[in-house]
Amino acid sequence: MEYLTCSTSTNTCDCSSNSYYNQTTCNSKLSFNATQSCTLTSQCINGLTCSFNVCTCSTSQSWNGYACSNLSTYGEYCLTNLQCDSSVFLICNNTYSRCTCNINSYWDDTICRSRLNNGSLCNNTQQCLSSLVCINNYCQCPLIYTQYWSSQTLTCELCYGKDLFLFDGICYHIPVPTNTTLATYSVFSSNYILSTIQYDYQLNYIFNQHIRVYNWTPIFFSINNPIKNYFQWTTDNTLIKPSYLCNETIQLNYTGYVVSFKLETNTPCLRAWPNTTIGQLTNQLNTYIYHTQ
Repeated sequence: MEYLTCSTSTNTCDCSSNSYYNQTTCNSKLSFNATQSCTLTSQCINGLTCSFNVCTCSTSQSWNGYACSNLSTYGEYCLTNLQCDSSVFLICNNTYSRCTCNINSYWDDTICRSRLNNGSLCNNTQQCLSSLVCINNYCQCPLIYTQYWSSQTLTCELCYGKDLFLFDGICYHIPVPTNTTLATYSVFSSNYILSTIQYDYQLNYIFNQHIRVYNWTPIFFSINNPIKNYFQWTTDNTLIKPSYLCNETIQLNYTGYVVSFKLETNTPCLRAWPNTTIGQLTNQLNTYIYHTQ
């Protein structure tokens, strides 16, 4: 306990500089986060303020064990997260002892911002999610001819090999029959997450890929233009499905293309045709095909 003394500079009774008067006696000033509550900043040691009855540093400062010091900004030294400016979402990287953004954010010279997703406008690769790069001001996979962005894994996945076709960032997996007896089904493997086919050019691309890769021949149908007759639909818009896929009779009056697939042996056939609206086409395909984006 400390008592009042006469200050020679003011000629008044007062406590020492390290104490405060509690209406009865002089008490030692409170330190950072002291268990004893405060009501006035004058009750706290120099540099601290009384906030919600606790002696603490101001919002722009942190306690370093001895005194309040200004919060560290991006790239500055730190030992704990408390030393970094959380108002701009900085954290302390314990490996390098520097204030930085978390792995899913980037520093824009002012604040930590969330990294950009695939297809977002960007100025540099640092702004994009991990594994994406900024190409032509868009976040995208670095190997644009062999990779696609998976919203399931949030990484760039390879789309390369037999039965896999990459087009406009969408990976298609379409196995085809491998023998001349047509005894095998062309099924979508459940091991793959597939995209929705939405536009005519996508259908035509896949059709052309089959011709190029597998060099289809008249083994499928003993009529004129056998490859063209593989994907067809009737003039009255009645959907048709190749027999080796869905065990239905092939009709002979065709115009345009139809894509007809089977997901599993016991599932209904999946049909898509270009001359319908995008909404109708997407609705039908969404019933059977999983999304990658």
